[in-house]
Amino acid sequence: MKKYALIAAGFLMGTTMIAYAGSDGIYVGGTLGSSQVKASASEQHLSPAKTDDNGFAWGVFAGYELNANFAIELDYTDYANVDFKNVKGVSGANSSFDEQALALNGRLIFPIGAGFDIYAMGGLAYVIGERDPNSLAKSIGASTNTSHAVRPTYGVGADFNFYPGWSVLVDWNQVTSGGGIPTSNFLSGGLAYTFG
Repeated sequence: MKKYALIAAGFLMGTTMIAYAGSDGIYVGGTLGSSQVKASASEQHLSPAKTDDNGFAWGVFAGYELNANFAIELDYTDYANVDFKNVKGVSGANSSFDEQALALNGRLIFPIGAGFDIYAMGGLAYVIGERDPNSLAKSIGASTNTSHAVRPTYGVGADFNFYPGWSVLVDWNQVTSGGGIPTSNFLSGGLAYTFG
């Protein structure tokens, strides 16, 4: 439920930002890729456990390009779940850690030419992390837990404008750890459309 509230809040903020910005330089897009959420079994009080912290992740974004070198962007990322198997050494006792982030970033853009840009971005992300053990894991002391924190985020990327208004992109970003939130990385490729 919290995930959907975060998505709704993000789109509301993005719509407000776009409406305020006007009609020039508005862009929207989506990304797919791989994430790594470094939620260790020991930090989650689940040791020993077999941990899988890599997997499929996705994101959406909306932004406003103020000029050729700077944009303001709102990003939502749904990271791959971290799976913990055989929690505390008990076969069949499993838990997962689910994380989403809503980030407000500034984007510094460096046009290279021929439709290519590289960029660096940074800002703050509101992150929710939820630990959800199964019934067997709960019976041996693993608890359900939700963490909320505002964390710094940064990244780099490149895009290519292949058709008027349309571009493909590849980027990497990281949310730093703190407040019960682990370090989280997202490497992705995507598609964006610029209005106007």
